[in-house]
Amino acid sequence: MKKRRLSKDDWLDLGLTALSEDGADALKLDAICARAALTKGSFYHHFKDHVAFLEGVVYAWKQAQTDNVIAEAQHASNPDDIANALLEQALEMDFALELGVRELARRNETIDAIVKDVDEARAGFMTQLYSQRFGRDETEVKDAAFLEYAAFAGFMMLVPDMTTEKQRHLANLYDDMVMTYFNRGTS
Repeated sequence: MKKRRLSKDDWLDLGLTALSEDGADALKLDAICARAALTKGSFYHHFKDHVAFLEGVVYAWKQAQTDNVIAEAQHASNPDDIANALLEQALEMDFALELGVRELARRNETIDAIVKDVDEARAGFMTQLYSQRFGRDETEVKDAAFLEYAAFAGFMMLVPDMTTEKQRHLANLYDDMVMTYFNRGTS
């Protein structure tokens, strides 16, 4: 019987699943090899060291939960539709995976830098979207966009198992408040 082999992408997918299901400790070398039912030799065939694997997992997270989310939302035709598409994409994000990545970031400076870049990219996208939606310059909308992103990140930290319905309700409530804020004094 031929022994099964994992590709580099298979290892990364396994890492994402383990991180989401069991947290950062599930990515320790012995734990991930046991989960794969493969040897460290198989692991090292694809990764120069354990840190390279962790970085690969975090880059895979970035691709799945930031780059792909933004790209999908940008297919919409106008800023309000982009905002709605972004909400739908955000509702599908794996909050447990987000928490796991942030735990890894607390333990490793390189991963922390990647996560900070992701946070900047997400907040930057929100700032651009707010500027388009409300017809204001970037400096005027930057704080409001950051507050929305901070609220989103806070939801993940405080209630990682929040229902989609509750997330949608809170997102719509926040959007109503932002609309009121930016439309004040106009009529």
